[in-house]
Amino acid sequence: MTISTGTTTCTAVVSDGVVEAAGVRDTLPVGDPAEPGNRWTAERLYAASLATALRVALVRLGAERGADLTGVAVRADISTGELGGVEQVLDVTLRVVEPDDGPPLDRELVESAAARCPLVAGWRVDVG
Repeated sequence: MTISTGTTTCTAVVSDGVVEAAGVRDTLPVGDPAEPGNRWTAERLYAASLATALRVALVRLGAERGADLTGVAVRADISTGELGGVEQVLDVTLRVVEPDDGPPLDRELVESAAARCPLVAGWRVDVG
């Protein structure tokens, strides 16, 4: 397996109900969660970004340490809402899910991976 390292730069543009990312051939339909239809909302995109970023950080660190992370998944739960009718609040919980038939994950490995992942900084990361 090849593990990429280094700096990542990304540009995304949203217009007319689709999001495009530089270097990606496919587009995603996007929209307001209040609108009917099967679209990616900002919250869904953010959850997918966080889960992907932490999973990649885990795989990279696991490869450095010789850890087998086959079957390990990352789940991101996001809640948004209003506080006092004015402010928008955001709550995020990330959970690293161990496979049923694998050894228990090393909590320190998960914490180190989260610390290396700037998108995950400040959010709670659970194992189990």
